[in-house]
Amino acid sequence: MAASQWEWVTTPAGQFLVLRIHNEMPNFVSNDLFRVGNERQEDLWFAPEIGRWAIRRSLGRFLTPGVSWANAYWEDYLQWELISWK
Repeated sequence: MAASQWEWVTTPAGQFLVLRIHNEMPNFVSNDLFRVGNERQEDLWFAPEIGRWAIRRSLGRFLTPGVSWANAYWEDYLQWELISWK
């Protein structure tokens, strides 16, 4: 996990000064028996003012038997934005 910079973001809940954080999870363990390799990445925009993330993005790739990383399957790309707080 690595923090990269401070920046301002705007979400439906308002505008926040946030710390951008990148998290890599190589060799993530999955309950899917057919997956032989997994990797996930996540970006968070953490707002100390409210004690939680204002934006969060996640994506991942995985392998099945006979598939190389060059042809890995992509998991869903997800993004959450804070819509309210208090």
